[in-house]
Amino acid sequence: SKLDERAYRAVIEVVLPAIRSLIVGEGLAEGNNGGARNFMTSPQVTDSACAALLELTSWVREEDAGAHVLTLVLMLAHDDEAEERRVVAASLLGEMASLLSIELTTQFVLPEIVSLSDDSVFRVRKAAALKLGTVCALVGEPALGRLAAVIPPSDRAARLLPLLSHFEQDPSRWVRNAAQQVLGPVIATLPSTSITSELLVRFCSLASPGAGTSITSDAETAYSCAYHFPAVLRAAGASRWSELSEAHSTLASDAQWKVRRTLAYSLHEIAALINEEAGERSVDAALLVVFDQFLKDVDEVRVGVLSHLAEFLANVSDAARRQNLQVLVEVQADHDNWRARTLLASQLSRLGQAYDLDSQADTLVPLALALATDQVAEVRIMTASELGPLLLLLHQGGAVERVRRFMGSIGQMSTSASCHRRLNFSLLASALLLARQLPWRLLVMVLLKPALGLADDPVANVRLAIAQLVANLLESALDDADVGDLDDAEQAEVAGRMEVAAARLEADSDRDVLRAIKRIRDPRFEPPKYEPALSSPVDRGARSPPPLPPDSDSPAAEVEDGDDEYFDSPATATTEEGGDERVEESSDSALKTVAGVAGGPGRPTLGGSAE
Repeated sequence: SKLDERAYRAVIEVVLPAIRSLIVGEGLAEGNNGGARNFMTSPQVTDSACAALLELTSWVREEDAGAHVLTLVLMLAHDDEAEERRVVAASLLGEMASLLSIELTTQFVLPEIVSLSDDSVFRVRKAAALKLGTVCALVGEPALGRLAAVIPPSDRAARLLPLLSHFEQDPSRWVRNAAQQVLGPVIATLPSTSITSELLVRFCSLASPGAGTSITSDAETAYSCAYHFPAVLRAAGASRWSELSEAHSTLASDAQWKVRRTLAYSLHEIAALINEEAGERSVDAALLVVFDQFLKDVDEVRVGVLSHLAEFLANVSDAARRQNLQVLVEVQADHDNWRARTLLASQLSRLGQAYDLDSQADTLVPLALALATDQVAEVRIMTASELGPLLLLLHQGGAVERVRRFMGSIGQMSTSASCHRRLNFSLLASALLLARQLPWRLLVMVLLKPALGLADDPVANVRLAIAQLVANLLESALDDADVGDLDDAEQAEVAGRMEVAAARLEADSDRDVLRAIKRIRDPRFEPPKYEPALSSPVDRGARSPPPLPPDSDSPAAEVEDGDDEYFDSPATATTEEGGDERVEESSDSALKTVAGVAGGPGRPTLGGSAE
């Protein structure tokens, strides 16, 4: 439309010149004679203006991108007096390569980066070297379809490696370091036939600062080497692991934990690459020692291995996998690190896929039960989401009785004298019932009937969990005619029990319970507000501690009989089974989180923090 065209022209004719003025620091400030004058721009203003320029470049027309945007950047690159403008130009050219056409990139961007790499100022050369990795990534697989004409795969080594060597021999240490940091991305974009042994030696030298090579390495280059190690291995091929293994061992023992942490997070990827080409035995020989080393490292490194524990163990041999079952038990037994237990709980189903039936039944099932009754709510919530797939693996493998016993252990929690255990039963039962991954008859007999019996539990949070479960089951029944493997009589019995439970919950006095159960019939239902409590002389919430008697010699006032409960902390409750039990977080929040995991409409999903 005409309005859209006028707006577009305003961007080209007004906004772009304003951005240019903010970058170069001229043309906006008013001089003494009323005209425009140059001014000093700050790095923050320049960075913001460059970001705005790149954003505009992504949607302006191709002809305008060349005539207005690229022209501005080339003007900055050719400014021989202000080195800061050439630094900005080098950065912009690297970022702009993916936003311009192939022709503009071929004719202007790459030649300008090459020209700036030979600048007399080291800061300009450093900026050009840092953007070399961005250009290499663009000509790699992710954008190969768009920029294949710029540098064909067969020519990348011939075009890029000499330029990289030029940077590595620069007299400025900062430029050399910048070139070292982009060596990994450059190698990762090359065809395997172009990756020579000499190139891998140059990459491996980054892992050994001060090793006597011609390349100067430091902490940042060692980190860069670790970060890009999987990509280099993928490009070179796992068959060349022998050329990279020494560098990997060096990085795994680096003094900086952030280098080891990066390697720990990528250990499963390296294992998958080696397993794909050389088999599980090669993974055992190459990585098991490092795996054990990282498990004993500081928590910042250990968490990298634990985050992908299942993926790593899936790529080792059966014997090594069985030997590491003890690792799972030790993680669960570490009561001082609940985050590690949460990571373990989040991988129960994937660990089940990696292990055989005996290991699932003898180790993973008891492990899952321990995690399902963990003292930290976040661990229990995560375990609840993983129980269904794990028990399904057992059931499909023929261990039906083991599954039944496990679910029976959960069902026994419904009759516990501890409200915390009954609440935990409600959460676990809800997750399994709503997922419907196991036979419906088994779920009904072992979990649903005890759960419906808690509809009149004295604790409101337990009733809230049951209300959410009943509401979700009734809603799903409206959309799903499949009632599983129950006959007509059993189906009628279950329906009757659910209606009775729903009726009890609809007569509840708790507003949250009413809101949860009534949303089936009226999603906009809002329960009545509580009546205000009547004031009373013995209302402990409104009175102060008794004053000191006038003739008392004691500094403390005497407390009347029965007043000691006024000072009791509400955070503890004594039960017959567990003694003092600590309420770690809002039960109401945990209930709604798990209900969302199980698939209830409009419920939040799992993943809340337990900080």
